[in-house]
Amino acid sequence: MWERCVVQLVKNGDRTVPGFRALFEASPARLLALTPSDLSVVAVSDGFLRATHFDRAEVVGRSLFELVASASASDDDDQAARSDRVRSLRVSLEKVIETRRPDVLPAPAFVPHDRPSSTGEAAWVAVNSPVLDEGGHVILIVHALEDGPGAEDPLGRALAARDEALRTSQLKTRFLGMISHELRTPLTSLSLQVERMQRNATDLTVRHQESLERIASSAARMREMIETLLEYARIEGGHVSVNRTPFDLVDSVRKTVAHHRHDAEQRGLEIRSRLQVAPAVVHSDQRLVELVISNLVDNAIKFTPAGSVEVSLDRAPDGSHRVAVTDTGPGIAAPQQKKIFEPFEQLGAVRQPLAGIGLGLALVRDIVAALAGRIELVSRLNEGSTFTLVLPAGPQGVAPVARETGGE
Repeated sequence: MWERCVVQLVKNGDRTVPGFRALFEASPARLLALTPSDLSVVAVSDGFLRATHFDRAEVVGRSLFELVASASASDDDDQAARSDRVRSLRVSLEKVIETRRPDVLPAPAFVPHDRPSSTGEAAWVAVNSPVLDEGGHVILIVHALEDGPGAEDPLGRALAARDEALRTSQLKTRFLGMISHELRTPLTSLSLQVERMQRNATDLTVRHQESLERIASSAARMREMIETLLEYARIEGGHVSVNRTPFDLVDSVRKTVAHHRHDAEQRGLEIRSRLQVAPAVVHSDQRLVELVISNLVDNAIKFTPAGSVEVSLDRAPDGSHRVAVTDTGPGIAAPQQKKIFEPFEQLGAVRQPLAGIGLGLALVRDIVAALAGRIELVSRLNEGSTFTLVLPAGPQGVAPVARETGGE
């Protein structure tokens, strides 16, 4: 019955028959209604609010993953374990959208405040159910938290095994953070010594100067890898918050292209920007957005042996902004296009000597989810790839968008 209520809720918007919205919101079940496009919450039941200690105003209109992040900031639940639950939640929701069938998640992203799932007592399981229109399209996903069985039956034992796997993943994340932090200090000292030698040694031979340049370049590359590991460990541990402020994407694109111009030219690549909107004001976290764009550009440069990298900025009819990074590289086969967003995953056929550690796109995926955006990939073998960052439209009242021709 509540599925039909939510269908009416979406179809009629603010004109919803009062009884339908009231029925869904008054339900004692723990329910969230999510839009499939950006997984934002359009309705929440009283049962969910009582169980999770949220207020309705805190929930409606927010991304599900942003909601989980805010819950992790106040709950006692382990941050690394919650991060793994969030990853499983994302996979479940994608499966529901793709198959249009319900999916059960034994370890939900929201856990009881007073009943840890690792005990033998009843714990929650999450059931993600699609709501379809007459044409069979997913127009809503209902996220329901239901009571699960105890640890004595097979599902309970599976829950215990999953918790153990989560603890193992937590140790992995902590190790990455620790080793990255410990490596950064001696590397900083090494870089400072090389810079001092380059600045003060005026009587070095050309061969020695070239050797110092290679050392400096390798140190810079290693520093970049360490910073990526640290950022990944922070996000996996749930320690990154989203600080939303209005800013102009045009400035971010120009800054990123300028930052990577030297690396592109060193590899014989042309790098350019194509700005079709100016200004392009979004309400998001500028540091995280620029980190995503930078990782996409860096990835394009590393895997493009010849040709060009273009960063374009446009605005979609729905008001969202699209930052597309297009390269002329070897392309990615269709079966591999989802795998490359997994941690430490690299394509052996196109791996480059300085290709990194395989965390750039995993970092992009997790950050974009926290920003309530999405990443699109279009790639053809032997033609190149386009990774597109899609950010929701900013709040009403931002500066209007004016069309601009040309590029840089």
